Amino acid sequence: MSDSKTDCSDLPAKDAHSGEHILVTTDFSAESFMAFPEARKLISLLGERNTRVSLVTVLEDLVVTSVEFEFGLSLVDPVGMMDLAVKEANDRISKLAVEHFRDIPVDTSVIRATHTVDREIINFALGRGVTLIVMSTHGRTGLRHFLLGSVAEKIIRQAQCPVMVIPSQKKADVRK
Repeated sequence: MSDSKTDCSDLPAKDAHSGEHILVTTDFSAESFMAFPEARKLISLLGERNTRVSLVTVLEDLVVTSVEFEFGLSLVDPVGMMDLAVKEANDRISKLAVEHFRDIPVDTSVIRATHTVDREIINFALGRGVTLIVMSTHGRTGLRHFLLGSVAEKIIRQAQCPVMVIPSQKKADVRK
């Protein structure tokens, strides 16, 4: 995968909305929720009437971890499983929008990944005229970071708009 910026000359121009468009990402982890209060602060500063908000999650392909056996045959329905996962994700993201962005109009989207998570988020941002991406990190270090990489880092390198990254946990004040 290339770290180069995507040419968006063939993508649709920003929508007619004249204000800011903030994209807030979530993977439903506690770490991802750390970005919500910061996004609310920004929305408040920019003015709710001048700001569009999109709350987005990306679902990757499911890996079957259990198989049901009946009459000696394994019964696996990955399409049905993914459809159920999308329905549950839509329910969860709608509840998060109400719970964390009360009184703010929020568009919610569940994206079924056909690319990597970072690429899906960047494509969403480019296609919708997003002016700021707000997300958190998971705080992985060492071998886990090396093996799993960082979606936030990839988005920072490739995004065409500013990216605000919120640490997954408050760091201790090192000033003495």
